[in-house]
Amino acid sequence: MDLLKTVKANKERRFTVLSWLLTSELRLDWGAASGQRLMLAGLQNYGTVGNDRLRFMVTTAEEAMEAVERIRPGVLFLTNFLESGHGLDVVPRARTLVDDLRIILMVNSLQDDLTDAGHSMADAVYTEQEVLTPAQPLFASLMALAVGKRYRSPMILEAMAAAGAEGRSGPWRERLPPLSPRERQWVDFVVEGLNDREIAERMELSYETVRGYGKTIRRKLGVASRAQVMLTVMKMTLLSR
Repeated sequence: MDLLKTVKANKERRFTVLSWLLTSELRLDWGAASGQRLMLAGLQNYGTVGNDRLRFMVTTAEEAMEAVERIRPGVLFLTNFLESGHGLDVVPRARTLVDDLRIILMVNSLQDDLTDAGHSMADAVYTEQEVLTPAQPLFASLMALAVGKRYRSPMILEAMAAAGAEGRSGPWRERLPPLSPRERQWVDFVVEGLNDREIAERMELSYETVRGYGKTIRRKLGVASRAQVMLTVMKMTLLSR
């Protein structure tokens, strides 16, 4: 698919979106956090909100939190993939720092849990796979924010509807707190009895990244050790029978 025509059309629509934003009550000082540096470069060059109002561009969760606390932007563009940490974890923490902060979250439908993203505290959520499609999710997100509404893209709404239809009575995996696909994979390998180095080899990730998944999962489960993760899974297995 040749996306050049879509890019040109989006550039024309950008001025309409900007006019809406300028007449809204949004604070248009904005920042961006993403582990995709090309994405950050594209945002800056595209100037969706206005380059003169861009206050920071960072690549890790820690940097995002520091920048939000220090600069207190009105809008934060965030991807779930960061060079360190996850965007979904940044969302609730950032909201507690700045009351009127509006967050646009982009996730990857091939890697992230779309249902978790849809139920997050982000004001607008869409998938990377919907960029440069007729849905025009970034523009739709900004227009929604301009009139004080929330936005969930078609793919996000579809995933949320499917999850609602399935209910919560499935196997133990469905009883876990919200975990990303990678985190669920880590739990599966732990259940198989693999250690972190073996898991890193199976997932084709660094040892430190896999250790990070373990820390995040223990925090989400409210436990302190790998053994307690196993115990939690065993209890959920019994509940699912």
